[in-house]
Amino acid sequence: LFGGTAYAGGTDHDADQQSFDYEDKLNPKAKKFHDKGLKYSLSKNYEGAIEEYNKAIEINPKNPLLYHQLGLVHKKKGNLKEAIRLYDLSLKIDPNFGFAIMGKGMAYHKINDKENAKKYLNEFVEDFYNSSDTKKIKRILKKL
Repeated sequence: LFGGTAYAGGTDHDADQQSFDYEDKLNPKAKKFHDKGLKYSLSKNYEGAIEEYNKAIEINPKNPLLYHQLGLVHKKKGNLKEAIRLYDLSLKIDPNFGFAIMGKGMAYHKINDKENAKKYLNEFVEDFYNSSDTKKIKRILKKL
C-alpha cells in the first residue's frame, strides 16, 4: 500500500508523485536533513549527503524515500552493493516504490548483472510506463 492506495502491476503510477508524497510525510527536522542531503548530492559532496540522509533516517526510519536517496548517493560513488542494500531497505518499506525499483535495476546494470537488471527495470517499465524515465529505461533494456 502506498498512501492508502494499492500499487500493483499493470497500472500506470507516477513515480514522481510517490516521491513527493513520501517527502510530504517527512518530519520537519528530517525534511531539513533531506533537503541538505539533496543539495550536497547535487553538488557532488557525497560524504556530506550521506551524513545528512543518515540524520534524516534516524528521525524517519520508515520513509522509503530516504533509503532510496541514500542508495542513489552510494550508486553515484560506485558503492553499488551498498546502493542495492539501501534500495532493498526502501522496498522492504514499500515494495512498489518506483524509484527504488528503478535504482536497484540500474545498480544491477552497472555491475553487469543482466538478469537482475532486466527483472527490476522491466518491473519499473510495466508499473510506471508513463514515467519520464521509462523511455531511458526501455533503451537500456534493449541493450541487455
